[in-house]
Amino acid sequence: MCRYFNADDDLNPIAVKLLAQKVAKMHSKYIPIARNGTQKTLKIVFEDWFDSHRIESYRQGIIRKEIEKQKCETLMEMDFVAEMAWVRKAVVHLKSPEVFSHNDLNRRNIIVRIGDNDHNLDVFIIDFDWSGYMYRGLDIGDYFINWCQTGTDFGANNFPTDPQMYAFIDAYIA
Repeated sequence: MCRYFNADDDLNPIAVKLLAQKVAKMHSKYIPIARNGTQKTLKIVFEDWFDSHRIESYRQGIIRKEIEKQKCETLMEMDFVAEMAWVRKAVVHLKSPEVFSHNDLNRRNIIVRIGDNDHNLDVFIIDFDWSGYMYRGLDIGDYFINWCQTGTDFGANNFPTDPQMYAFIDAYIA
């Protein structure tokens, strides 16, 4: 039987270890495709998606009004534009290696095959249409962002604790 990776799998050390090992193996592969995707993706995220119109809307337009209406205190108190600039600068400054990445490592792109017990399960990463070279942190961050979500798309559960993240990271670097 197969199903999507779910919140129960996040709490299963065997499933977490298998996923981390598969992600690490994928990141270690050399795939003969163009390596210009990282800068292109950074441009899309930091310039195209958050263009001058959205910045203005965030500062005093419809986005700002919605933030205030929903009482999003953190977004009301912080300067999101400055935060985005800091993140982009930090990402480039880290000089993280660019590896072959999935770039869309969400629940619907991780399949779990279940055997008779936990020792007979396996994990498969599927749907590589967004894959390309990127900083490895994108895939790892995607996994942690999706941590313990109750559905296959989005959830509102807690971000993993340090020990929970260490289980993934330890298996990734092993």
